[in-house]
Amino acid sequence: MNRRKLFLLITILLITQSLWQVIWATDADIIFFDGSVDVKTAAGELIPADFGMRLKPGDVIITGLDGFCELEVGDGSVVTVQPDTAFSIQNAMLGDSEPETVFSIVKGQVGFRFDRLSGKEPRIRSGNAVAGIRGTEFTVVSGTDGRSLFVISDGLVEVRAGSAGVNLSRMEAVEVSLDRGLGERFAVLEDEINFTDWRTQADAAAFENPGKTLSDMTGLLMEYLDNAEHFWNSYREADAELQRLGDMVIELREEGATDEADEIVQQEYQPLKTRALHHGLNYRYYALSAVNLRRHVVSSLYVHQRTSAWGEPLPGEFRSAYREFTRLYEERLIRYLTDADI
Repeated sequence: MNRRKLFLLITILLITQSLWQVIWATDADIIFFDGSVDVKTAAGELIPADFGMRLKPGDVIITGLDGFCELEVGDGSVVTVQPDTAFSIQNAMLGDSEPETVFSIVKGQVGFRFDRLSGKEPRIRSGNAVAGIRGTEFTVVSGTDGRSLFVISDGLVEVRAGSAGVNLSRMEAVEVSLDRGLGERFAVLEDEINFTDWRTQADAAAFENPGKTLSDMTGLLMEYLDNAEHFWNSYREADAELQRLGDMVIELREEGATDEADEIVQQEYQPLKTRALHHGLNYRYYALSAVNLRRHVVSSLYVHQRTSAWGEPLPGEFRSAYREFTRLYEERLIRYLTDADI
């Protein structure tokens, strides 16, 4: 193996090592489960949950109608995944600082209780809303029609949808929808909100006008696709520049200009390698978000429509919306996926 190939091999290994250091930044262990609970792993396997199982970024917890699961995160914080829920753990860089863990409620209901705030709590995503945690106990619900509900039992949580944002404190809530965005903050009383009723209403709204629901989902898919494409292109550009800088460093060292080569590594190569890592995390985050949207939300909407109109053609508006969603998914997303994702 010549020196050029050896240098590039070492570069790939260093980037891979950095990626795994980020991936293992937040531990999430299954400490209790009951009923039907499965894990769709990042490796593409669907396996039954087990006590003590450690979840990795890219994994999705899937609970059945009778399923319930508790996760211990970090220093003793607890995440409770309610029945009929899909909940994913990913890594991304949604802010301007360091890569972070993102918990996504793809559908269903998840409760969070953070015993101690360390400043490194994960972000919470549901539909088109993202929450930054400054609180200790809250619940997030994601409906079939794409709307999300954030209810704060204690502490502070900032919820954002697009350019709009709201700060919620104890016993306050907000609803976010795909078509109307961030709603008005409102006060709640202890045990006032029946989450089961809320989910039933969201399901009914989705099934009452499935064509519109799927059109709204297509808008969310477009957001994921546009971001995946942006970060993929940035990742490819950074990768090409890394190879160019790597060749330059090799040539300088062969010429004996070790100090100049070291300066390029420190001043240009290493920072660019970090940016490439961030771009790679982000394009994977948005690509997997699109996969989960189709697998756990759009597919259930399709099955409901197919079974409710058994033997009859699908309604025209829904059929057109589904074709458009599928077209975008297949034409724009597949290239970003691995065999394990599919």
